[in-house]
Parts: sequence; C-alpha cells; structure tokens
Amino acid sequence: MRVIIILSLKVIVLKNLLKPLLYQHASSDDLEFIVEVYNSSIESRKVTADLAPVSIDSKRAWLAEHNETNRPLWIVKVGEEAVGWVSLQDFYSRPAYAGTVELSIYLHPAHQKKGYGKAILLHTLQACASMGIHSITAFIFAANEKSIQLFTQCGFSQWGLLPGIAMMDDVPMDLIILGIKI
Repeated sequence: MRVIIILSLKVIVLKNLLKPLLYQHASSDDLEFIVEVYNSSIESRKVTADLAPVSIDSKRAWLAEHNETNRPLWIVKVGEEAVGWVSLQDFYSRPAYAGTVELSIYLHPAHQKKGYGKAILLHTLQACASMGIHSITAFIFAANEKSIQLFTQCGFSQWGLLPGIAMMDDVPMDLIILGIKI
C-alpha cells in the first residue's frame, strides 16, 4: 500500500514540474556546486551540524565513498541547470547494514519551495529498490520542520530521537531519525 501512495504522490509532484528532473552521477567537477549548496544551509542552524563552511578539498574523500551501483551521489538538474543534489551513503560500516542507507537531499536556495525536494525524494525511493536497499534513514534536526513534513508525507516515520545531541550556538538541538522500509 505504501508503494501505491508513493507512486500517486510522484504523479502529482511531476505534474507540477514544468521540466523533468535529470539525475547525473556526481564527479569531482561537481564538488564546487555541491559545496556551495551545502554551505548555503549552514547559517540556518537547522540543516547540518557543521558550524562553518566546508571546503571542496574536505569533500573529496566523501565523494569517493559514493558509487553508481548502490551508493549514488546525484546532481539533480532541470535542463542544464543544477538545482540540488542527493546522496545515499552507508548507514553504518558493518556488513549486516549493507541494505540500509542514510539519505541526504540538498537544494540550491533559488530552487527551494518548488516541489523539487519531493520529486527527488520520491525518485530516490523508487531507485533504491533496484539497488538492494531495504531501509532508508534520514537524520533531521527537530527544528527543521519542513524537511520532517516532507519525509513523513512520503512515508517515513520516526525511528529515533537523540535529545539535545548537537550544540548549535550554545543551544541544544534534538536530532530525529526518520526511516522507511522499502
């Protein structure tokens, strides 16, 4: 039943997008865009636990951890314009967790609130089934209500709560773990 709901939502979302989204595996040439988008989220103190901008060099090893088979890092484009990126990375490095991933979606500020986040999330959920992935997790600060709403609308539920685990400008932040089985 969850798959039917997700596919129905995908049809609704895609009808609202004027052009289809294109997903391309990221390369080192994309790191500048990835870092620009990531760094744009730091100031809000709601999206990432980084407190200062990261460098392109600091993301090279992270990029190398991704692959096209089952841990993609996609640059998402509308036509030739990059609007964001999505990453699937290991949840935990032990072999028994090989079918579980952590999902991250970041949109360029100019492309937020246009339905791209939902379209990207639904596309990723559909793609995971063919990658041998059975469980998807998302780590979201409780203050990031819009992301929590997006993920729960797409079938995720709360799997955990880490109260006050992060200190953001001397303010303790709760981290919510959302998950979905596919």
